[in-house]
Amino acid sequence: MTMQIRKRLLGILLAASCASAVSAPLALAQTTITPEMKAKARQTMSVCRADYQKFCANVPRGNGRILSCLNANMNQLQQACAAALQELPPPPGTN
Repeated sequence: MTMQIRKRLLGILLAASCASAVSAPLALAQTTITPEMKAKARQTMSVCRADYQKFCANVPRGNGRILSCLNANMNQLQQACAAALQELPPPPGTN
């Protein structure tokens, strides 16, 4: 996986991790990307790398499309990737 793809996927995962903060009452306190959030995004990216390449490599990046692709293929993902994705907060407007 190229560094550019890693950075884009990390950005997508970070955005997904922060997304629920937008609708939360304490949104201002939660909009800062914490080291824990960065670590979780990196971990998820690492765990899901093979599944991303297998199912979503041709999906245009942005607007949560890669996460949507991975979620759409949830039943076919490696167990570790599926578990990591389920630990991410839901995107805004879905809870």
